[in-house]
Amino acid sequence: MTHSGQLDVPNGNLFYTVEGEGMAIVCIHAGIADHHMWDAQVAAFAQKYQIIRYDLRGYGKSITEADTPYDALHDVRALLDHLEVQRAAIMGCSMGGAIAIDFALQFPDRVSALIPVAAAMSGYPGDDNADEQPIFQQMETLYHAHDYAQLADLEASVWAVGLGHSPEEGNRAVYDYVRGMVYERLVSGPAEGKTMAPEFPAYGNLDKINAPTLVIYGDRDTSVIQAIGKTLAEGIPGARLHVMSNAAHLPNMEYPDAFNRLVLDFLAGSPAD
Repeated sequence: MTHSGQLDVPNGNLFYTVEGEGMAIVCIHAGIADHHMWDAQVAAFAQKYQIIRYDLRGYGKSITEADTPYDALHDVRALLDHLEVQRAAIMGCSMGGAIAIDFALQFPDRVSALIPVAAAMSGYPGDDNADEQPIFQQMETLYHAHDYAQLADLEASVWAVGLGHSPEEGNRAVYDYVRGMVYERLVSGPAEGKTMAPEFPAYGNLDKINAPTLVIYGDRDTSVIQAIGKTLAEGIPGARLHVMSNAAHLPNMEYPDAFNRLVLDFLAGSPAD
């Protein structure tokens, strides 16, 4: 079963796609991407599972009123309600990973499994290490100078290849995808709106997550993302951790075959399967 649609939400509209049948998996994209970042997962997962993807507000085909704060967690719940899905595995990358974690805390009865990928974390107190700070300061300088082409190159290098590595060392298709997404958003201007802070910040509350959890990140990702991954694995009861070699911030796109096997094996062993 494959279909797509638009779901009206307060002060916005969500574009979503549904592929396959079986236990539902909700895929939440990173802030440098849209729902297409999960394309390589659909063919592998939809043979056994119902894959639900959507564009966050202001991304892809979803829209929002940028000046109106919205609750990203209620958007996920509204989508599940609309599709008549009671429980789902929630998989999110980066910003989408933070949403997935917060959703598992606020709506535990709707989550059968949790898969944070290169995830951010609400309430996390850490910061970039001293070696990485110049890169992010350079991004700020390029942004304020409106040098969007060079900024998109730099963002793609950091997120699709990894700090200290050249584009030739990574997956060129992923680099080009990230660069195109970043450049388009810089030129068109941010339109994702303002998200409300979660009722229960993840940091300090990880022990309250009761869903089977698989934490994934790449060993080329930033120090903050790697530190968050370790914190998640240590703080969520029973969580499994897998660090993908030579992967940066989008391991599911960089190494889709290895990523797919990892997640499918995890889900096959989950009580929810």
